Amino acid sequence: MKKYLYLMITIIVGAVILFSGCGNKDGKETTIENSLGSEDKIVAVVDGFFTTMQSGDFSKMTEYCTEDVLASQQLDVFTDEEALESALFERFGFARTGLTLDDLNNEAKEAIVNAGITRMSNLINSYEISDVSVNRKTAEVTGTVTYGYDTEYDIDVEGFIAEYRDSFSTDQVKEYANIYANEGEDAMKKKMVNDMLPGLMEKYSSSLQVTEGATNTLHATVEKIDGKWLITALNITPAEEAGVSE
Repeated sequence: MKKYLYLMITIIVGAVILFSGCGNKDGKETTIENSLGSEDKIVAVVDGFFTTMQSGDFSKMTEYCTEDVLASQQLDVFTDEEALESALFERFGFARTGLTLDDLNNEAKEAIVNAGITRMSNLINSYEISDVSVNRKTAEVTGTVTYGYDTEYDIDVEGFIAEYRDSFSTDQVKEYANIYANEGEDAMKKKMVNDMLPGLMEKYSSSLQVTEGATNTLHATVEKIDGKWLITALNITPAEEAGVSE
């Protein structure tokens, strides 16, 4: 039975995958005043995009960019509370366990959402705008951004497995075995996932923060649409690919 439980842990932990999205880490609030000149307004829009993202208040992102930009940076899901749990369940790969979102209890669902928001709101540690070029109703903004962690970080699956395996008490093993015997494999899997997921997501979030993020180049297109400046395109490229040294 223990061997079977360890196999299930491997499947559950191995289901977690990384996903990227697209922030000055001081949490300042940015407003755009009508008295500002065009260049200042454009800078304020880019500031607003990053600082709002860093605050985790994703519902306000469309004040600074188009829906297409949100989608391109995988931020669109964070503006729809009803769809967020389901989308993160898929993005983190938990569907691979054979369970559905409805199989999770509220604590497990909350853990997934918190991990997703933590990852996105901490993605960009700092940014710097180096140039703004305005041509009537279109502007090109360039600069650099530094990630808050290594976006290529690989989860230590074996480490997670060992930790959870070693934490199993005899009573827990008996409980899972009883569920398996009386209710079947699916019921036991559901119980295991709900028990493990909060701790797994917390461990996942904390492990990201000890990694070092890279410096990247920033290129944003900002356009005046119906009298309002909005980011219509956003590209964050590794510095080495753009020929920029850190």
